[in-house]
Amino acid sequence: MALEIQGLAELARVWGGAPKKGMFIDVVAVARGLRAEPTSDEAVRASVQLAMQLGDTGAQELCVIVAEHRQRFGLAPAQWASLEAHRRLALLDLGLAVSEQRTLPVAAVVQHTIVDPDPVCAFREAFLGPLGGSLDRCVELAIRLCALRVELLERPRPIEIESVLALAHPADLNHATGER
Repeated sequence: MALEIQGLAELARVWGGAPKKGMFIDVVAVARGLRAEPTSDEAVRASVQLAMQLGDTGAQELCVIVAEHRQRFGLAPAQWASLEAHRRLALLDLGLAVSEQRTLPVAAVVQHTIVDPDPVCAFREAFLGPLGGSLDRCVELAIRLCALRVELLERPRPIEIESVLALAHPADLNHATGER
């Protein structure tokens, strides 16, 4: 059964709205990695960690966008595949991909899923609409939402896309204290 696809504003409000336990990434380190040279192992690793965290915590829509954002940089095949596995798992959850197998190991997801690009394109356009279609701004939003969930940033009231984007970038925080 597919999850209901949430709009970006609703996802930001609900997913980023309350502190949650179970975040297993170092948000500051991932944020810094996202700023590395786009095809570097550091940047790809950061995108994989962020995509996995988003997909595992109920933000599959953001997982898809984070993976697609990094994939546009002409990555090595192994780098592209590591992101594509998480993207496809999220697309399966959202009902935007299909597989004949009920459970798939991550390593087999790409080979055993079918993605119709038209519904995925329609999803992407609708989801990114509030950001003018910008993958970059959506990734910036995603890392800040993760920082909100682990309480590294002060929660704006109300949580809206632009108020979250106006927050400090987690890469600029002191790793130990969470302060600028």
